[in-house]
Amino acid sequence: MQAEDGGYELHGGGDPGLVNALYEEMTKPAGAPLEASLDSTVHSHLIAFAAEEARLTGRTVALDEFARRHQP
Repeated sequence: MQAEDGGYELHGGGDPGLVNALYEEMTKPAGAPLEASLDSTVHSHLIAFAAEEARLTGRTVALDEFARRHQP
């Protein structure tokens, strides 16, 4: 969704989908499998943090190198 300042708000219109997906996960019966594995969740967050670094620096970020630099 285009904001008045020219940027985007509400995750580009995706907030309702994010909230609905979270609600579905949070209201599953105890012990029911989750839609996303821990590995895929960590990987998607890694991508988001690398994208933010690219945005801030204006440079392309190699995901493998980024992951190596940020290992615990």
